[in-house]
Amino acid sequence: MLAVDLGGTRVRVASVASDGRILSQADARTLAADGPEAIVRQILELAAVVANVAVADAGVTNAAVANAEVVTPPEQPEQADPPERSEPAEWSAPRATLKTRSEQEGHSQQRVTLKPLAVGVAAPGPLDPRTGVVFDTPNLVGWRDFPLRTALSEAFGLPVHVHNDANLAAYGEAKAGAGRGRNLVVYLTVSTGVGGGIVRAGRIEAGANGLAGELGHVIVKAGGPRCNFGHAGCLEALASGTAIARAARARMAGSGRETAGGEGGIAQIVGGDLSARDVALAAGQGDPIAWAIMQEAATMLGLAIGSFVNAYDPDIVIVGGGVSESWDLIAETVRKSAGEVVMAPERRHFEIVRAQLGDAAGIVGAGLWAWENELGQEFGHSHNAGHPRSSGSPVA
Repeated sequence: MLAVDLGGTRVRVASVASDGRILSQADARTLAADGPEAIVRQILELAAVVANVAVADAGVTNAAVANAEVVTPPEQPEQADPPERSEPAEWSAPRATLKTRSEQEGHSQQRVTLKPLAVGVAAPGPLDPRTGVVFDTPNLVGWRDFPLRTALSEAFGLPVHVHNDANLAAYGEAKAGAGRGRNLVVYLTVSTGVGGGIVRAGRIEAGANGLAGELGHVIVKAGGPRCNFGHAGCLEALASGTAIARAARARMAGSGRETAGGEGGIAQIVGGDLSARDVALAAGQGDPIAWAIMQEAATMLGLAIGSFVNAYDPDIVIVGGGVSESWDLIAETVRKSAGEVVMAPERRHFEIVRAQLGDAAGIVGAGLWAWENELGQEFGHSHNAGHPRSSGSPVA
């Protein structure tokens, strides 16, 4: 399957096998200010690169893709009667292939064109996964009520399956990551914002209107700071990377940049604008203010997780996103805080773990979501009517 992970900063396209392996991938900075049509064209261009890959030993590996560069193939002589192409015209626009390092070094290759069966898309919400309409997204200009599924289906000539990016990251971790083999998985991605998803028995818990899983907007401190959606005291406003950086700047302004954190403190370590990564770095180097900020965020995250455990009784809670890169700094506090609010005594030993797939969770989830839909296991039907498939080429 072809998978798309559309973010406000970068857009990634990959070919994903039925077991969640990424066969090939390409990404680019998102044309966030240029409107949805420009991003649709961008997705098509990346897909054209992904669909034609140089394969060593008849197999594609992540390592091969990581060592790849885009190269323009030599011009071919004109043919008297060129063969007809079954692919949509948009697919041939970027005349490029991937050339692996081993191919550059002269090793024999087999060139394989991957023929996707469908497209899975992880998109920022809120959106309706049943219609593929994006209601609005603050990081992309002009996307209010944009029919993303229809636009991509018409462009590719393939069935397209769209879902919220956090839900599909949860799905990826549940199917191919830390939640593999578990019945009920709660997933949180803690990065610029906080998203989440719930997967039960291999199915996304999407709710009555496809909008369930907005775990980052659960209130954990009444009257607290507001998130970008205007919600006061929600998890996103208190534990996201944005919240961590904001708290650090406020502490520095209150205590004075010169004395913030004392000798070797935050100001001396980063010397300028702060990010959550800077705060985590300072905390790891012993800065007391940075350490306190990280633990306050971890406490809020733990309180929310404990509430989710009370509500859903999950087998496992998985934490991903950029803030999870500092898991060693916050894990103990997260688990302690969660355990203090979980009701049933036997649930004090439930698992809270760091995500395994990292930033690949969304793209893997999008690919597996397309596989599930094409097999007819979601919504009780498949969406492959009217899209004939060619045979004789590998599929993904």
